[in-house]
Amino acid sequence: MAAVELPERQFGSIIINLATGISKTTDDGICTTAITCLGYICSELQEDGLSSDEISAILEAVAGVGMREGQPVAVAKYVSICVAYCWAS
Repeated sequence: MAAVELPERQFGSIIINLATGISKTTDDGICTTAITCLGYICSELQEDGLSSDEISAILEAVAGVGMREGQPVAVAKYVSICVAYCWAS
């Protein structure tokens, strides 16, 4: 899905919605799930697969995740995947 359909904009604002969900939730489960989804998406996309607005939304969301206490260690893996993708794009 990420490699084929997202670059064609077939899923609308899924990236913005996931990033916004991460930023606005206080539920660790929702945050972990959303950042995991973004991590998988970013790991499958080619460079320039996302718009600058989507990249900004991801970076803002993962920066907020990094500042929260008590985040599972596994979240760091997906945060780093997201940051690496955004850096490359």
